[in-house]
Amino acid sequence: MRFLQLLLICLLLSSCLVEGTDTGNPGIECDSFGDCQANSDPESLTSISAVVDSLCLLINECEGPSTSSCQSSLYEQDNIDTEVGLDDLAFASVQEIINAERQGLIQADLDVLGLCIEDIEKIDCSDSGVDDSFDPGLTNPYEKTANVIPVSCSSLYD
Repeated sequence: MRFLQLLLICLLLSSCLVEGTDTGNPGIECDSFGDCQANSDPESLTSISAVVDSLCLLINECEGPSTSSCQSSLYEQDNIDTEVGLDDLAFASVQEIINAERQGLIQADLDVLGLCIEDIEKIDCSDSGVDDSFDPGLTNPYEKTANVIPVSCSSLYD
């Protein structure tokens, strides 16, 4: 029963986060083949926030913390930029990546985004690294979350 509830929540959240809402936030639309298209609305969901949201849904399902606490923490992380192809640029946080994307300073490859999101969704709770992705014993319980990001995401901003 818990699995069905989580699945329903994930489906509802993913439709708002990836496809947008009926209230004017169309975000990034991905079809069933993983092909994604962005909306020109600067307030819409960014590619990196779609990745963070997918990671937080995974961590919530596997480890239990709320997606909102995960998102808040990951938006402050400074170790995710290199996992998504931003090796040459210095971003102090995911929030800075979001700002740069909204300002048009960086642009994600939407084909890679589709693959990246698909691969995150394929991660199983028993896969290597998932159990370390949230550690409440650490000062920052999410500091190892970047290790879960699939290799397919490494060229998101190349």
